[in-house]
Amino acid sequence: MNDKWVATFLGMLKYMEKLGHMGSSRIVAIYSDGDGSFRPEFKWNPTLPVSTKPKKENKGNVLFDEY
Repeated sequence: MNDKWVATFLGMLKYMEKLGHMGSSRIVAIYSDGDGSFRPEFKWNPTLPVSTKPKKENKGNVLFDEY
């Protein structure tokens, strides 16, 4: 991921953690602009569970958990 996005991405994860501690529910999102500079790539540990498919999809916007 481009260095300029690392702090933003980590901020999103921290906010998700905060919501978990508070017992609060919100939609937390990041605009994933494939044409721009946000092009993350991840190295996956093969022992992790298989990733899930989105629960809801609307015009390319996806939710992985229903609310």
